[in-house]
Amino acid sequence: MSNTQNAKRIIDEGEKVGVQLRLFGGVAFKLLCPSALQSPFYRTNSDIDLMAKRENSKKIDELLRSLDYKPREIFNKLNIGERYIYTGETKIDIFFDKFRMCHTFDFRDSLLPGVYTLPLTDLILTKLQVIEIAENEYKDLGAAFSNCSLMALVSDALVKYSIAFFNVSLFSCAIPSIVLH
Repeated sequence: MSNTQNAKRIIDEGEKVGVQLRLFGGVAFKLLCPSALQSPFYRTNSDIDLMAKRENSKKIDELLRSLDYKPREIFNKLNIGERYIYTGETKIDIFFDKFRMCHTFDFRDSLLPGVYTLPLTDLILTKLQVIEIAENEYKDLGAAFSNCSLMALVSDALVKYSIAFFNVSLFSCAIPSIVLH
């Protein structure tokens, strides 16, 4: 089973028990952006990244165990209520409420019903906030920008997060690199 099929199965099973799980990361870009499935933006995905609400962490643990995923016990205990990792057919990385890397984004309000992913503007922000951007980020951003109106994406991000969160200098540096790759 592909990571995309596996992610959809996990999300569907979560919905059955009243838990919203939403994709972000490379698999989410593949679902939302057809160009992510072909060159030059195609890339392999070694894991499935999911966002969920902290209040559902126990139900999610039970769900993933029932689907034959094994928790990384020590990591999960050290990161209780913030982030869990499971291994099985593929690695599952679950963030609760917030995505914390170079910046922190609160995605609780982005867990929308009836979809498999976080909104595309949120996915893009997770890529643009990276300080040392890697090829995977360029490919995901390239796929997003080639499939969507740039102005619509910028407008959505400005409305949702305000100009203070939108790193214009990083954004302007990323675009030429995407075009060149």
